[in-house]
Amino acid sequence: MSQPISEGIKPSHMDSKEKNLAPHEVAVFDADNEKNVHAGGSGSNGSPMDKDLDLLEHSEKIDLSQVDPAVLKRVLRKIDLVLMPVMMLCEFFQFLDKSSISYAKLFDIEKATGMHGQQFAWLGSIFYIGYLFWQPFAAFLLVRIPVRMHLTIIVCLWGVILGCMAASKNFASLAALRFLLGMAESAMIPILGTITGMFYTREEQATRVGIWFGSVGPSQIFGGLIAYGMYSLKSSVIQQWQFIFVLLGPVTFAFGVYIAIVIPTSPATAWFLSPQERLIALERIRSNKTGTATTHFKKGQVIQAFRDPRIYLAALSVLCASIPNGGISSFGATIIAGFGFDTKETTLVGMSTGASETVAMAVAVILSRKMKMRVLPAIICIGVAIVGAAMMVGSHNRNAQLGGYCLVFWWATGQMLFIPLMQSMVAGHTKRSMFYALYQIGYSAGNVVGAQIYRAKDAPGYIPAKITILVTIALHAATLGAIALLHRYWNAQNAKRVEHVIEEENIEFKE
Repeated sequence: MSQPISEGIKPSHMDSKEKNLAPHEVAVFDADNEKNVHAGGSGSNGSPMDKDLDLLEHSEKIDLSQVDPAVLKRVLRKIDLVLMPVMMLCEFFQFLDKSSISYAKLFDIEKATGMHGQQFAWLGSIFYIGYLFWQPFAAFLLVRIPVRMHLTIIVCLWGVILGCMAASKNFASLAALRFLLGMAESAMIPILGTITGMFYTREEQATRVGIWFGSVGPSQIFGGLIAYGMYSLKSSVIQQWQFIFVLLGPVTFAFGVYIAIVIPTSPATAWFLSPQERLIALERIRSNKTGTATTHFKKGQVIQAFRDPRIYLAALSVLCASIPNGGISSFGATIIAGFGFDTKETTLVGMSTGASETVAMAVAVILSRKMKMRVLPAIICIGVAIVGAAMMVGSHNRNAQLGGYCLVFWWATGQMLFIPLMQSMVAGHTKRSMFYALYQIGYSAGNVVGAQIYRAKDAPGYIPAKITILVTIALHAATLGAIALLHRYWNAQNAKRVEHVIEEENIEFKE
């Protein structure tokens, strides 16, 4: 009998139409993952999931309970050693690259390019307008292009775009490049979520997402070091604000090439695993009931996705979480300077936010593992962020304000824990891509708004922006709580239905 996870997962009562099945079709219901599938033949069409399915159907089935635990640990260790560093660096470079504009602001990029008024704020928003614009295409390509190729292309592109920003002479050229940078980076989180779901069990996903998502903290620390280097730079060749783009552009491009060499298309083609270990890797994720990845776009799953209320709650939740992020990624250094620190102090003190977020991610992962759930640990950590936001609004002491600002970064744990939850609670690659698409739309829309709440007339305190951060973080926690309550209700309904499950062989890999 299928057991519901602690947050609960929606049953498939809205989609169940067993009486309309053709004779060769089998109805499959999975209480944990909202799976109601009409599965026919299993012919291989060349997609990554087809290769996984083909390998399973033409190999002797492995019973993991009979496999030596040392072998299972070896397979997991190999997967970790190859995939985790790449995914960590993806998140590391994405945050560092998109927030590079914040450090450039400290060194007079506005004056050098003739910006005035709200134009710098628009550079923050335009990035996410490009992010939002590309979402439908990113969702389609997530289904149509293997993740390795997709990830390689976008990382190389954003490296080129970032390098070109050093040559910008005015607001228009910077705005165009920021728009393109947003487009290039828009598919990264869904791709990393997909890779995590392809190689890790549900129980392992929260920890792994926590590790790669937690790279944002070290990214902020490293960004502070770069900013300090920019402060110390004395060159007649490039200006201080150009240095970060000249450095990060080529490094990011080289990393994109590395991705093409290292990341496999699926467990069935993992170069670092032996043939037997590839079978074990596939059997490991069978219990997820979500398969690996397919390049077939299934319209029926699109309809299912938009009938699911969780897709709208997820979009609203990330919208609320992203409003603070939109301002912080572009105005982070400016916020710290507004507490009363000079430029040199700001470059060094700014690293403390990265340390705080790193601690938050570790705490969230530990709580998630001990409590065997994701939503409640996220809400606990977001509660810490709410306290921090209140300190920023209510205190006039610069050290207290800085402490509050560091605590605000605990809000990011909500997004970090929601990614593996979304990966495990939604079956069907096309349906899951729709969830990711609307999630990303909420993310980009929130960031567009977030950059605009920092108005020039409110400098240097930006009190209205800080109040907005407090309110939206609280709403983020409330929407996560609503999803948890919905799951609890559905779990109660699932308990009445699971006796009627009909399971088809290898169904996880036909979805």
